[in-house]
Amino acid sequence: MIDIAGRTIGAVFAEAAASHGSADFLLAPPRSGGTRLSYADTAARVAAWSHSLAAAGYGAGQRVAVQLGNRPEHLALKLALNAIGLSIVPINPEYRPAETAYLLTDSAACLAIADPDHADALRAGIAASGQAVPFILLDDLETGLPPAPEAAHPPLTPESEASLLYTSGTTGRPKGCILSHEYELMIGQRYLSCGGAMALGPAPRILNPLPLYHLNAACVSFMGALLSGGCQIQPPRFSRQHWWQDVRDTGAQVLHCLGIVAPAILSLPEAPDDAKNPATLAVSAGIDPSLHRRFERRYGLELVEGQFPIPWPKLKRPAPSPPSTLARNGQHSVCPS
Repeated sequence: MIDIAGRTIGAVFAEAAASHGSADFLLAPPRSGGTRLSYADTAARVAAWSHSLAAAGYGAGQRVAVQLGNRPEHLALKLALNAIGLSIVPINPEYRPAETAYLLTDSAACLAIADPDHADALRAGIAASGQAVPFILLDDLETGLPPAPEAAHPPLTPESEASLLYTSGTTGRPKGCILSHEYELMIGQRYLSCGGAMALGPAPRILNPLPLYHLNAACVSFMGALLSGGCQIQPPRFSRQHWWQDVRDTGAQVLHCLGIVAPAILSLPEAPDDAKNPATLAVSAGIDPSLHRRFERRYGLELVEGQFPIPWPKLKRPAPSPPSTLARNGQHSVCPS
């Protein structure tokens, strides 16, 4: 595992890329395009994107709203943003324009990036916000960036903000949760060091269909893969029909699930080769305990309820950024709360 003490995500990724070069890092299943990025491929994209952003004046203390859906390029872009101190603000693709407008306004995002599939939705959110948030397609990031708004860039440190993730807003307005570089790396370290039934092998291949605007896929498994020389496999969403096809096509060894996944998969017709798959571990949350043993026996793997607590005393509240670069309504909190 790469040492994370006193380091930023960009520094850790640079070491990982130097160490693991041609190994798979970010992967989409063949049925969803089959994007395959090695550590070296990702490093090249990170270097190009971060150079373009920095040349346009973007840097630490600023936030960038991103709507790309679940695809490997989202994670590569996160690394490019974090490399120069920018914080990523992922947008739920299911948001309505008014919900996107709230996120843009609350986060004080200085730039919005989308792919063609999500461009219209993000443009509609910008229009609903009434804010002049610059917009660009990911494919144009190296050639057509608008200049950044004038802002002072504070030093990039492990306590700097890496992500601003929003809660679901089930009891009120979504609230932005600040994740520092230190915090995200510590989550990855914790994920890899659980041991016992949760022990991961070297360079694990992790299939995580959960949304990249939530902590599980965007940080827990991703940082675990990064720190261990592993690979994050990113399908566009959970598909019962394609689940085992994706597992076998990508050689996935670790599977991430939520409560609905196990019963959905168990409802598939039984096949004689159910247990003939490369997976050895499924990390779940909220699965009915009565289904655990049945799932394990049928598919030949361990099913573990995963919890990854990070001790609060080891974390520091990020230093405040300049008022012009952060939202000023006091709604944001530092995870864990």
